[in-house]
Amino acid sequence: MWRQRRRTRRRSSRVRAREDWASDLWHGFGAAENGAKAAKAAKVSASASTSSTPSLQLLFEAAISQLKTSRRVQTIVTLAVGLLVIRAATRNRDAAYLTDLGVSHGVLTPRFSPRRQEYVLEIPEDLMQLTLRPVPKYESAVVSVGSVQDDPSADSNVTIMMSRPSSVTSTRTEKLLRIVVRSQKQQQQHERTYTVRVKRALPLPVGSMDVGVFGRPKQGSGVEGGRYYLGEDAFFAGSRRSREMRSSKSIAAEGQVDEKGLFFYSFLPQASSIGVADGVGGWKEMGVDPGEYSKSLMEVAANEMIGAQQPVRPEEALKQAQTAEETQVPGTCTATVLDIDQKRMLLRAANLGDSGYIVFRNGKEVCRSQAQLHQFNMPYQLGSLEIEPDSNTAEDADLYTTPVREGDVVVLATDGLFDNVSNMRIGKLVQSGIERNFDPVQIAELLVDEAYRNSFASTANTPWALAMTKEVVPRWKRVLGTGIRGGKRDDITVMVGIVRSDFL
Repeated sequence: MWRQRRRTRRRSSRVRAREDWASDLWHGFGAAENGAKAAKAAKVSASASTSSTPSLQLLFEAAISQLKTSRRVQTIVTLAVGLLVIRAATRNRDAAYLTDLGVSHGVLTPRFSPRRQEYVLEIPEDLMQLTLRPVPKYESAVVSVGSVQDDPSADSNVTIMMSRPSSVTSTRTEKLLRIVVRSQKQQQQHERTYTVRVKRALPLPVGSMDVGVFGRPKQGSGVEGGRYYLGEDAFFAGSRRSREMRSSKSIAAEGQVDEKGLFFYSFLPQASSIGVADGVGGWKEMGVDPGEYSKSLMEVAANEMIGAQQPVRPEEALKQAQTAEETQVPGTCTATVLDIDQKRMLLRAANLGDSGYIVFRNGKEVCRSQAQLHQFNMPYQLGSLEIEPDSNTAEDADLYTTPVREGDVVVLATDGLFDNVSNMRIGKLVQSGIERNFDPVQIAELLVDEAYRNSFASTANTPWALAMTKEVVPRWKRVLGTGIRGGKRDDITVMVGIVRSDFL
């Protein structure tokens, strides 16, 4: 009896709760209807006043004052009325806006959006006329364009005359434009204003490289004819801007000697073209200096790239150098030539043989060339086709194009570096030099010293030793751990270029 009475009491309380909720909801709907009527009345009274847009606060107060129901329903109805009020207000603003804003020249940032009202337009530095093409939502809308200090024109396609700057500097010429959209809807006048700040873009950056070179010939190189013999390798670095050049021939008398032997170095700021070549040592057996052809090839290629009125691509420079009169001598060599497209910040390269280059950015490898080999230890070689008709030609070179940025590090070297130091180790040494604020010559010296040590180390696990192991050691022995150790003694020439972007 007691339990039955308790269950009846619980059931009755649930029924009463449902009835109370239904009653509250019914009264809430009535309050919402009254609130909507009050909002509409407030909207009409506001439109008749001096203000063209009804106040959101006034609409909310008129609606909320009608709500006399429970807290639960009051919350629901408040949200509903708020949505109605916001919709009423945005409907007025939607009457006057643009769906698109076209420009004849330049880049508009950020991307156009009907709700966004402030923009920046960057135009070419020598532009004199600019046309804006605003597109309103309604054809009946009136669009006027003009500078802020002037009276807006009534024409929707206005050509804005830009004043020419007397000189191009980092201070840009600016013009602030105002686009006013006016539209009438439901006997109300709507208006929206867009502003466009027109700026002349800065001149395009001119890319270049601060280049340092460091090299050590093999032991046995020394003084010949009163000049230091710098080995079989050759290099050049040139600047189209300053018309300066450094090459193996120009510094042949500037070699120096330390406890490790002969070395040489050089530095050229704002270089636009660099190259290295490695003479094939087999020509010594025929009584021919292997370094003569490589040095002549680099000298002619440098003159082609630096002396031309228009930039010359690396493969074209190699082609001209191979057929030039100065290179019709016995000898062959590998060659890698790089040139930076100064306006587009692109590094163009032509690589033939087993010399090569690597581009590092923030310590990570971005791009590197691949060695070209006929077979193991027999790289592609350039030579005079009249003397050595079986040699390769410039058309056989691999071509590369790499976008570069300010601060990128370009390492260009002969195989004396790549045979004795792994690419990963090269990247770590380059990053170490950057962190220690080394200049390009010091970074190049860091790499050369590492390669030089490994070339004499009988237990070093160098790229040359790994390649030899793969070539001469049977696979089953390699599986058991048998392998060749040590480095390769060779001329080592390393060029390091740090990319810079300047403004003329």
